[in-house]
This record gives sequence, structure tokens and C-alpha cells, in this order.
Amino acid sequence: MSETEEIDAALKRARAHILASQLDDGSWSYPVHNDLRISAFYLNLLRPLGGDTRSTELGLEGEIAARQLPCGAWQAQPGDTGDIEVTAVLAISLADAHTAAARQAARRAGIWLES
Repeated sequence: MSETEEIDAALKRARAHILASQLDDGSWSYPVHNDLRISAFYLNLLRPLGGDTRSTELGLEGEIAARQLPCGAWQAQPGDTGDIEVTAVLAISLADAHTAAARQAARRAGIWLES
């Protein structure tokens, strides 16, 4: 099989897999692992804007706290160890957290950063 044929076959397999996993409504449902710094920046943007953003803030806090490593740090990428810059940004974003879980996550991050 030539290289072009191998690429074509791989593309056909990928297309078949994607189409097979499509839901009835036409969408797909896959886990998304975003860079949590974006969530932190968004959280910090919402607070000074005011308005009815509490439910969004709570969701972001929950997402950030849930993805904290047992050591107190956060990863830059899935599978990484703790990252100093990411952990510092996320800890700062949780400084004025509404939830106990998020405040605890900020404290644990501070301990990790000081170690």
C-alpha cells in the first residue's frame, strides 16, 4: 500500500469513527480538557462586571477545584505534574471564592507553592 493509500485509509477510519459517535441530535459528546487558566481569567473578569453571574462563578469555581491534584497543584496539560504558573494563576482566581471547596483548593495551592 502506498503512503497516499495509507493516509486515505486512515482518514476513512477516522471519519467512520467520528460519524459512529455522533448523537441523534447531530452533536458529539467528548470530554474537554481546557486550560484552566482560561477559566480563571474568565472568573476574574466576571467579578468586577457585577450582574447575575453567581451561578457561572460557582460553576467555574467547582471546575477549578475539582481538577486540583492531590498535592495541591494544578497541571498545565492532562498527565503533567503540578505546574507553578498554572497553580499560582488558579490560586489567585480563587482568592474571593464563594464555595468552601474552592477556598480550600486555594489554601492547598498556597501550601504547595510554598513547599
